[in-house]
Amino acid sequence: LESVNSLLNSLKDKSRISILTFTENQYNRFKVKLGKKVVNISLLDFTSDYNELTKFVERAYSTSSLTQRTYLIDEILVGLQQLEKIPKNLLRVLVIFSDGKDLGSISSKEQLLAKAAAAGITIYGIDFSGNPRLNPLMYKVPASTPQGKTFRAKKATELKPIFDKLTREIITEFQVTYHFPIPPTGDVAFNGDTLT
Repeated sequence: LESVNSLLNSLKDKSRISILTFTENQYNRFKVKLGKKVVNISLLDFTSDYNELTKFVERAYSTSSLTQRTYLIDEILVGLQQLEKIPKNLLRVLVIFSDGKDLGSISSKEQLLAKAAAAGITIYGIDFSGNPRLNPLMYKVPASTPQGKTFRAKKATELKPIFDKLTREIITEFQVTYHFPIPPTGDVAFNGDTLT
């Protein structure tokens, strides 16, 4: 919870964030549809209200919200569906934070991998499990996207450094590339505060 709140705090003034979690309770803010079916995902729609984000996360991580089953494939597909609401000219990123298990999704791995590869966004995965073997999906989904990466944490103390690194990657995800028609000589420097 501390690591997730740290990420939200770092992004709060720079981003609109949507959060999805597994649920088998009825507190869903919205009924979440995937295709024609309602799925077991709780959704907080895009917001930049930090208080709303932290309240949602605290409720999601409370004992009363724990689920018997996990719906990883469905959740990632709903996340990709959410990102379709965001204009393509904006930076769009999906972060998957999971133990990698899926014990009840209605969708298939093949559907997920095809949709992730076609989305054209960066997906980061954080595999938080003590299992020495990485769930192939936690690697394959991020690897199918531009600059996608998977991080692993076996214990809670390893999460904060991962979330800190992830925050830096998301915030500094802008790269300027210039191709010179003729190879230059000398040094190139940028000393301004604006670049068009």
